[in-house]
Amino acid sequence: MRQIQVMRVLITLFICVSQGIATEYFQFTETGQYELINLGEVSLSGDQLGDGNEIGVFDGDLCVGAVIYNGQQGQQLQAWADDPSTSEPDGFIEGNPISFQMYLTSSDTVYQNISIEYITFPGWDTSGLFHVEEVCGVNLSYDLPSQDVSLSSNWNLMSMTVIPFEIDSVLEILTPVHSELIYVFDEQFNLIRWDGENWADGIGLWLPTEGYYVKLQNGQDFSVEGVGTIEMPFSIPVNTGWNIISFPTQDPAGQNVDDVFSEIMGSVEMIFNWNGSLYLPGGDPFVMYPGKAYLVKVTQDVILTLDETLDSGAFAEGSGANESVFRTGHFTPVWEGTPFTPMAFVLNEATWNYLDIESGDEVGIFDGNMCVGAYTVPEGGFSPGAQIPTSKNDGSGNGFTEGHVVTFRVWKENQTTEIDADILSMTDVVTGNPVPAIFSALSGVNVDIAVQPPSTPGSFNAGGGNGQVSLSWSTPSQGNYYVYVNGIPTQAIYYRIYRDGSLLIENYQSNGYTDSGLSHNTAYDYEVHAYSVVGESGLNTDSALTLPGVPVFSSTLPNYNEVILQWVDADNTGDDGVITYTMERQWSVGGFEYSEILTSNYGQYTFTDIDLLNSSEFFYRIKAHNATGFSSWSG
Repeated sequence: MRQIQVMRVLITLFICVSQGIATEYFQFTETGQYELINLGEVSLSGDQLGDGNEIGVFDGDLCVGAVIYNGQQGQQLQAWADDPSTSEPDGFIEGNPISFQMYLTSSDTVYQNISIEYITFPGWDTSGLFHVEEVCGVNLSYDLPSQDVSLSSNWNLMSMTVIPFEIDSVLEILTPVHSELIYVFDEQFNLIRWDGENWADGIGLWLPTEGYYVKLQNGQDFSVEGVGTIEMPFSIPVNTGWNIISFPTQDPAGQNVDDVFSEIMGSVEMIFNWNGSLYLPGGDPFVMYPGKAYLVKVTQDVILTLDETLDSGAFAEGSGANESVFRTGHFTPVWEGTPFTPMAFVLNEATWNYLDIESGDEVGIFDGNMCVGAYTVPEGGFSPGAQIPTSKNDGSGNGFTEGHVVTFRVWKENQTTEIDADILSMTDVVTGNPVPAIFSALSGVNVDIAVQPPSTPGSFNAGGGNGQVSLSWSTPSQGNYYVYVNGIPTQAIYYRIYRDGSLLIENYQSNGYTDSGLSHNTAYDYEVHAYSVVGESGLNTDSALTLPGVPVFSSTLPNYNEVILQWVDADNTGDDGVITYTMERQWSVGGFEYSEILTSNYGQYTFTDIDLLNSSEFFYRIKAHNATGFSSWSG
């Protein structure tokens, strides 16, 4: 049906030739001889070309005819042949290939390499070559270059590699994702957001030199048509301080960051890429990919010039650049995708019991109980310089808060253990100066961490008592961590206690212990040491002598004006300490109570109390003493 309609149009055209309207952009010479070209369908990226645009026919680089397109099938144009009487070529050469160009007035852009479909009709030439006094019919089409954009949930850093077609603003570019769009920021932190009724656009016009932070509720892919790619070389003004720059190159393989910035490297302080990796001049480079955006800090105003060499018609397409290398198996950062105004941690040392952490082990960075960054040791083991990006909280609880304390944890894969880690040092990546362990956006720090075995418990004391010894010690200053199971912390350190070389108790977690059921006046040797899942401490030792037991009177023999007293030590009394005794007499006279210490530091088991009043009643009690102290009084 379509071919019949085209034929009807072209029959009419064959009878009546339209001269068209003089073109403004394409310039040509009318020489007197021509080939008649009938225009069928003319499309731009699948849609009919709008009226007012120009179509030119070319022999190589020479325009030999043109019309202002009226938007209808059936329009004609004439391709003028060369006038051999002139010294310069002013028309087509018989038998040369026919080509077309389009001029889009709205964007002041010329498109070459137009696709041509020759229409088959009796008597019409379909050779694709110029012939005087011949007639041909063509359908013309051109597909605008486009950029495929893949945005993940949460934050993204994006830029354009094409000049958007009939779109002026960042908000319009993002029209396909409006249903998922939360925020857009530019480098001045101007904001696009939904105010409840309409989009509040604080950014306005799209700038090809700038990159943009874009936050989506859910990830989405879309395509942006362009009037053309952004031509190279391309200059980007980079101002002192932080910038979000575009990277509008076309090669999907990207370019090394050190190559891109080589001419202005002396002014570069640091660069963050889309996944939070940090580049410092002279350091390991990452690859910059087209369509991404980059955070660049410079020490002075400079001009960055981008350039690349590509085959004609090559345009940037998707790459593997969206896959983050910082996802881990155990630790799960609260953010995903692109970190928002990141802080990079360059891990130069990470040890477990003084040895490097191993393949499969993980390092997590925490703000309180919130994981804001993570890293897994790859196969082959840990290498100094591993980077861990963290993301700042954008107000939705999805990252660190500036000024909060930085803490580290380690997941030990072969022990399935999550545990705190010590920060041994933290220095600024640029100056090398020590910095406090607090979060600061758009910065980088070198950091050394360690998970260490507990140090030897300090202040160990063994104190003898009545048939018991009380032990106390201080918590080790090193290795005093928490272990986490499902986010619930428990103390990492345990203690073992030995008495006289034999294990008394283990898996013990208090800082004091009472060893009871012991013999009296007996010396005991104690050892305490700490241990955790990481390793063991050294031993701390102390000794204690138990108190003597309460002496027991074996006989009291009253005599004339005297009483003879005898006693024995309590059962289970050892001979490790020298025992002496103190004795007291109690009596009453005329309603008054009296007492008197008869002897102290006495070393015998018998004592005679003399010069007593006859017919008086006396009461006696005794207690024992050794180097540790006194027993209780006898009853």
